[in-house]
Amino acid sequence: MVTNLKNLRKEKGITQAELAEMVGKTRGYISLLETGRVYLNDYMKDKISKALDTDELTSYDETPPKRTVVDTAGAMKRIRKVRGKLSQRAFAAKVGCARGYVSDVETGRINPSTDFLMKIAAACDASYEWLLTGKEPNEEEIKQRTEQQMRVIDEYLRSNELARERVIAMIKDGSLGS
Repeated sequence: MVTNLKNLRKEKGITQAELAEMVGKTRGYISLLETGRVYLNDYMKDKISKALDTDELTSYDETPPKRTVVDTAGAMKRIRKVRGKLSQRAFAAKVGCARGYVSDVETGRINPSTDFLMKIAAACDASYEWLLTGKEPNEEEIKQRTEQQMRVIDEYLRSNELARERVIAMIKDGSLGS
């Protein structure tokens, strides 16, 4: 999530649509960045910083988690495989997101969010790990997951977006422990 993009953009008197045009993206993409629904990569961070003429652009999700290697191009292929013959509109309704978001992910305009991949996993009986990395967890990895960990994951998946953001922030600042 970009923590200060909206404020910086408004301070410059620039609309989402104007910023989107400046960086070659859509207004929807800028909105997704401002609400933390897409990952801000270094390339886009540089483009947006230059467009806003600032070095104050900050994000707290600057890199994917160290333990997980995200195969973005492969994730797009796996999402298409899970979607199968469903139209993007029908798939979006099944998963609970906008059709435009499905299109943006499948065409590579944006990276799939964690929330989006979790929704697909839940709605389509697909493994989150497989969607993210292309690898199914092996039996040993599954055994190592304790019942408590699974309850925490289950509660996280059932929580609203604000609660999820709070949990992520607590993990990052170390107050939740490891």
